[in-house]
Amino acid sequence: MELPVPNPDQVNSAISYYCHSGNISDAHLRTTTRLLSDLMKEPCFDMLRTKEQLGYCASCSTWEMTE
Repeated sequence: MELPVPNPDQVNSAISYYCHSGNISDAHLRTTTRLLSDLMKEPCFDMLRTKEQLGYCASCSTWEMTE
């Protein structure tokens, strides 16, 4: 998907992709999500930062929120 650049003179941009996986109080789901994040961390960095050279900050992590 391509989106217009708000300011063509400033080509820097960022994206944060968020996937909701369920309730944080579910211990099995929380553990599975953390494991998935750990498995994805290195391949994500390798693809985005090393191969595609998309930017300085490229990461994959979990973000746990309480309601």
